[in-house]
Amino acid sequence: MKISNDIKIEAVDDRNICILKKMVVKGEEQWKRLGYYTTPQGALKGMVNDEIIGTGLKDFQVVCNKIDELYKIIDGLSVKLESHAKNKQDTYDLPEE
Repeated sequence: MKISNDIKIEAVDDRNICILKKMVVKGEEQWKRLGYYTTPQGALKGMVNDEIIGTGLKDFQVVCNKIDELYKIIDGLSVKLESHAKNKQDTYDLPEE
């Protein structure tokens, strides 16, 4: 999911979602992983922390209010996750005895 020209959120496997930031290293464009999360909401909250807290806003109360506002929006998102399991039995289930 593209957030901006320099930030995106991607699922890297069935259990991890990453925030990625575009970097130019020795003239080559690369995507650096900034954090691993278990849910899309967690990744968005991580992005909020990085973006809002890192802005250098001087008034702490304004920062806290903005973060709370954004968290409420993120928590209200409806996200449908689909299973990528190919077998009927989930590979993480313990065998029945």
